[in-house]
Amino acid sequence: MKALTIPQPYASLLAYGGAHIYTLPWETGYRGPLAIHAAEAFPQDARDAAIREPLRSALLRAGFRHWIDLPTGAVIAVTMLKACGPCEALHTERELICGPVWPGRFAWHLSAPSPLPRPIAAHDAIGLWEWAVPPELAELLGDEWGMRLEVGNSSNPTLAVQHSRLRH
Repeated sequence: MKALTIPQPYASLLAYGGAHIYTLPWETGYRGPLAIHAAEAFPQDARDAAIREPLRSALLRAGFRHWIDLPTGAVIAVTMLKACGPCEALHTERELICGPVWPGRFAWHLSAPSPLPRPIAAHDAIGLWEWAVPPELAELLGDEWGMRLEVGNSSNPTLAVQHSRLRH
């Protein structure tokens, strides 16, 4: 399955429906299921953004009281990448919540986020990358998304036990 590494707090906002657009300096022709991977690093400027509006309210609605509760270094959800295009047409606060909007950036339109039962550890990668769906999730995700998923080998990735404070 295709995956995208996204820094926190944006990964959790996308995973829990607090946002449906993420902006990047590049576009893709890919459309379909996309695993949301929360980046391993959580830099100070991102932590500061998580405690300011409008991100603070969006995270509270998603069930997160503080940035320390956000998982890192793990796949946290699967969503559908529906469209990708220039950012210039974005206007609403909800559209502008996940990433800078200026000429030359692209809006990735995501829908139907499905948070995983628990984060699954994975290392950061650049660009779109292939995530090996663990066997214990393949059937669950396949049923939910109405598709057959390829299963990764049992040693990659492993289930994450750290950063498991996701709401249930």
